[in-house]
Amino acid sequence: MCLLFLVFYELKTRANQPYPEGLRQAIVAKNYPILRQNISSYMHQIELAVLRRDFVSINHRVAALLASYFDIIFAINYVAHPGEKRQVEYVLKLCSKLPHNLEQLVLNLIETISLPLSPTCSRK
Repeated sequence: MCLLFLVFYELKTRANQPYPEGLRQAIVAKNYPILRQNISSYMHQIELAVLRRDFVSINHRVAALLASYFDIIFAINYVAHPGEKRQVEYVLKLCSKLPHNLEQLVLNLIETISLPLSPTCSRK
């Protein structure tokens, strides 16, 4: 029991350090361009999925976009990523640097992809 306590104490001590600036920069450098800046960006992939009415792909790419978005927010705020569940809740609780109206923006995005696509949103 004592050995197990020491192992956990050592792990906690190692993990209880300031958020590394290099990690923060790497997360932003990796994720920011794929949000919307290049041809393989999530926004471009989502637009193509909407045009071909590929609902599974839309859901998959929006989930990836949100994952990158939250990775950046946590990194900018020097907050260790708490995991994939309840990210809006954790961002609001743990982060001070946030996009204006973040909760409503995320809700709007989720509601939008839940709506049926207009017949005009298709490639013929």
